[in-house]
Amino acid sequence: MQNTSTYPITLQRILQIMSDQKKQQKDFCKFVGISRTSFIRWKSGESDSYETHIHKIAEFLEVTPEYLHGDDSERMNTKHLSKTEIDIIMGYRKMSYDKKRHLTDLVRFLIDEG
Repeated sequence: MQNTSTYPITLQRILQIMSDQKKQQKDFCKFVGISRTSFIRWKSGESDSYETHIHKIAEFLEVTPEYLHGDDSERMNTKHLSKTEIDIIMGYRKMSYDKKRHLTDLVRFLIDEG
């Protein structure tokens, strides 16, 4: 990933999380409802219109808008999750793609067995 340290904190975090979560630009643009050109304009510093989409961006990245704006105490939107659920999510995010796929298959199997 390119050096994002010269970007505003919000854009730094958007780009870093996308990289960490291996999110694709095309999927991001489609979910948020912007063109790829708009995304490129954000990265080039020509536009900061990402601020008008901050809630949708936060939803896509599974973080809070506050975290994207620089509040480190509010990374994940956890208001409705238990500590165990948060631990599971954080562990899942650290897994390889293959492990995530196997875990997802297991969870679906367990749900179907319900």
